Amino acid sequence: MADVFDRFAWLHVVDPRLAEAYRAAHDTAFDAPRAAHVALRGFAEIFLSHEAIPPGVPRQVSLCDRIEAARKLRLLPNDVLDGLDALRVDGNAAAHPSHAERRPPRPVADALRTAWDCATWLHLRCGRREDEVPTFQAPTLADSAAVFRDAMLGGYLGGGDPVAKFHVAQALLEHQDRMRQKAQTDGDGMSLNRGPEAARLLRDATFYVPAARARLACLMLETSNPSEVDIAEAIDWLRSGCEDDDPESLFRLGAMHFHGQHGLPRELETARSLFQRAAVHEHPGALHALSVIDVEAGDVDSEARSRALARRAAEAGDPFGQTTYGSMLIEGVGGEVEAAEGAVWLRRSARAGWAPAVWCLASYLRAGSVAPLEGEDADSLLAQACELGSVDGLLHRAEVSLRGPDASVDFASALSDLADARTHAAVAEEHSAVNDRLTEALHRLRRRVNALPRTDERRRELCSLLIHFRADGSPRPRAEIGGLLLEVAREMSGNDPNASLEAWQLTLQANWGIPEPTAADVARVKAWTAESMTRLRAEARRVGRNAPCPCGSKQKAKHCHAR
Repeated sequence: MADVFDRFAWLHVVDPRLAEAYRAAHDTAFDAPRAAHVALRGFAEIFLSHEAIPPGVPRQVSLCDRIEAARKLRLLPNDVLDGLDALRVDGNAAAHPSHAERRPPRPVADALRTAWDCATWLHLRCGRREDEVPTFQAPTLADSAAVFRDAMLGGYLGGGDPVAKFHVAQALLEHQDRMRQKAQTDGDGMSLNRGPEAARLLRDATFYVPAARARLACLMLETSNPSEVDIAEAIDWLRSGCEDDDPESLFRLGAMHFHGQHGLPRELETARSLFQRAAVHEHPGALHALSVIDVEAGDVDSEARSRALARRAAEAGDPFGQTTYGSMLIEGVGGEVEAAEGAVWLRRSARAGWAPAVWCLASYLRAGSVAPLEGEDADSLLAQACELGSVDGLLHRAEVSLRGPDASVDFASALSDLADARTHAAVAEEHSAVNDRLTEALHRLRRRVNALPRTDERRRELCSLLIHFRADGSPRPRAEIGGLLLEVAREMSGNDPNASLEAWQLTLQANWGIPEPTAADVARVKAWTAESMTRLRAEARRVGRNAPCPCGSKQKAKHCHAR
C-alpha cells in the first residue's frame, strides 16, 4: 500500500510538524535508533502544543510537568498521556545513554506505533474520519541506507550479507513498481526493469533467507515472457521454503494449489493445509484465504469462523482481508449486520488504492446498504475502480455500454473496458468470465457491421474497431492491423478512389498510431479501388438505369455508377 499513496499524508494534514518529526524517526529507525527516539520525543512536545489540545496545559514548563498537568486536569485520555510519557522517557534515555538511572529505550518500531496511535486520536479530535488513517506499518530494513552498504561489502566471507541482499532486492522491486506506476500515470511510456538485478541478489540470499525463495519464485512466474519461465524451478524454490516453514512460501504454494495454477492440480485440502501452516505465523494472505474457504462451506459455524479469520487479516493490514471483512459486516455474514463498521474497513482499504474495495463500496452505495459521506457518490467510485483495474467494475461498465439494441450500443467503450478487464484478470475464473463477455460483444459488433451498407461511414469505423481483436477475443498485434485495414479500404471503395485512400491513411494514423503506409501498400489500395470501380460499374449497368445502385448509396444507378 505504501506504493499507492503517501502513508503520512493524513498526518501532514493534522500538523506538518508532527509529520516531519514522525518521518524523521521512521527514516532513521535502523541507521540511528537513538536519533529516532529523540525525534519522537520532539513529536510528543509538538503534540501537546497543538491547537486542538484543550486549554489548561502549561506551555513554559518541562515536558514531564506538562504531561502530569494534563493528567491532573483530565484534559486527555490516560492511554494518550501514557503514550506521550513513554515517548518522553525513551527520548531522554536515547539522548543521555550514560546516565546510570536511565533504562535503555525500547525498539523504535514500538515507539513509532505509540506515536501513530496518539496521532490517530488527535486526527479524530480534529473532527476527521477514522477510515482516513491507514493501517500502521513498521519500517523495514529496506528503508535503511546502511543495508545497501552491507549487501555489497559485509557478510559471509566478504561476499555480502545475504539478509541485506534480500532487502536490497525488495527495495529494487518496489522502486520498479513505483516507476512503472508513474510511467503509466504520466503516459510517457517509460519503465524500469530491475528484475534481473533483483533476481541475482535473491539467488545469493536463498541459502540463508527462506523468504528470498518465495520472492524469487514469484519474480520468475511474473515475467512477461512465459517461454523464459522455468516453472519447475520456481515451484522447487517454493517447496524448499515450505520445508523451512517460511510463511510466504507456504502461502504462495497454497494459492497455486487453490487456483490450480502453473500446472499444479486444484487440491483444496492441500491448499488448506498450507494456508493453516502460514496462518500460524499470522500471515495476512493465508488468514484471508482460510476465510474464503470457510465461507464457501456455507454452514453457520464456518461463516462465524470465516468472519473471525477475515478480521485477523484486516487488522494485520491485508487490503483483501479488509475488503472481505467489511463486506461481511455489511451483509451480516457470520454474525450481526454492522454496516457502519464495515464501511470504515472498506474505506480504509479503498484509500490505499485497493480496486476491489473501491468497487465494493460503490456497489453498496448504489444498493443503499451504506450511507454515503459528504462528497461521496457511487458513480465517481465506479470510475475510480475502473481506473485502478477492478475486473468487476470494468465488467459492470461494459454491461451498461452494451445495453439496448445493437444500433445504440457504444461498442468502442465496451470493448475498451473488456480488453482492460482481460488484462487485469488475476485468476482463471475471472479470465473465463471476461472472455465469454468479450466474445459475445464481438459477435454483436460483427452483426452490426453486416447490417450497415458498405458505403456507410459508420461501417468503416466499426470495422476498424473490430480489427483490433481476433476471433477468440485476444488482442491483435499491430503488425497485422495495417494489412487488415487495407482490406477495409478495399471494401469501402466508393465513387472517389483518392478519398477512400485518404480515409484509410487517416485511420491508420489516428486509431492505431501506424506511420505513413509504404508505396507498395498505396499501390495495392489504388489497384483494389480501380478493380472495385470496374466491378460496380458493370453491376450497375446490368441492374438497369432506374434501379438502386448496387454500391448501397440508395441512389439510382444512372445517377451513380451507371453514368
